[in-house]
Amino acid sequence: MYEVVITQPFVAAHRLKLYDGEWEPLHGHNWKVEVRLDGKDLDKIEVLIDFLEVKKELQAFLKEIDYTYLNENLKLEGRNPSAEVVAFWLFKKMQGRIQHPIARVRKVTVWETDDCAASYSE
Repeated sequence: MYEVVITQPFVAAHRLKLYDGEWEPLHGHNWKVEVRLDGKDLDKIEVLIDFLEVKKELQAFLKEIDYTYLNENLKLEGRNPSAEVVAFWLFKKMQGRIQHPIARVRKVTVWETDDCAASYSE
């Protein structure tokens, strides 16, 4: 199995609603998104998928949330803007946009910090 990995940064603020119903303080992150695609074969030029094609699509979606307050960003449909929710949203967006004959979106990981991340895959 071949795998391609694309990473891109974005900046956003959020507040999570906690288990007790209270809100954590407003804060921001320099987030990083990692998109993983896989496939069994390579194409006629011996690549799984063009890096630039994937990067272009990811950047288009990140423009929708970059430098925003995620709690008020309608793209997340009012959900608690956790890294898990952002990973799910980006996975669904990328999966819907990358219609490729041999590569499929396998997993999206969203890093809030260098040592804390959440992923979504199907």
